[in-house]
Amino acid sequence: MAIDPNEPPVTKLFGLGAIETDTSLTIQKADMPRLIPAVNNTAESMFVAMVLRVAAALTGGDYSNDPTGTVAIDFPTFGEVGKRQILIVLTEKPQLDNPTPSPANTIDPNKY
Repeated sequence: MAIDPNEPPVTKLFGLGAIETDTSLTIQKADMPRLIPAVNNTAESMFVAMVLRVAAALTGGDYSNDPTGTVAIDFPTFGEVGKRQILIVLTEKPQLDNPTPSPANTIDPNKY
């Protein structure tokens, strides 16, 4: 699949130390906001740090102003006290080779 020049580079989403190859994506812990890098960081803490990093690059504001944007992350103000909610909006791009949308319960990461 060809890389769309309108898509954000991997470094915008995952930090300046991010490196992508055909088979791997390497993300530096130091590029993750609020994460204190340690050998024993939990999987959940690293996931939350990645969500925060990506959310900073893909806010709802950026999404509404960028017609090429297909993913947006926002933190709604509603919800129970003590619980944080994350809203992730995925909008499939039309694919010339397969214009049929995915079923509602299936997400194809290759369409984003």
